[in-house]
Amino acid sequence: MGANSDAQAVSSAATAAEQRAHIDDTATACQGCTFSRSTGLPARMGKATAEIKGKFPECIKDEFVMLAHSLGLTESELLRSLVMVRLYGVAGAERMHSNQLRAAAGIGPEWTPMEPAGS
Repeated sequence: MGANSDAQAVSSAATAAEQRAHIDDTATACQGCTFSRSTGLPARMGKATAEIKGKFPECIKDEFVMLAHSLGLTESELLRSLVMVRLYGVAGAERMHSNQLRAAAGIGPEWTPMEPAGS
């Protein structure tokens, strides 16, 4: 049983390493990519195109970028999440995100089934 556990642990570590490498590859490929709608924003809010700006010391920006990337987010995604949590609370921001995921899965309130072609 010990050998099996060790093999599973090695396999799990290898899978985790592969996933991290894939995330890093994706993040590198998407450097500079911008999306018109962010995860967590309901369609009724429209596109995420309005800007919120602020001036910060270089050291704070650097730490913010490192924090965002350590969470697997862009700076915009982290800032958007922080603002949404302050405005709507954690439960409200979670609900918006959950509704968008449910809509993507075809089970949410924003999802409307399309008629089959030729109907």
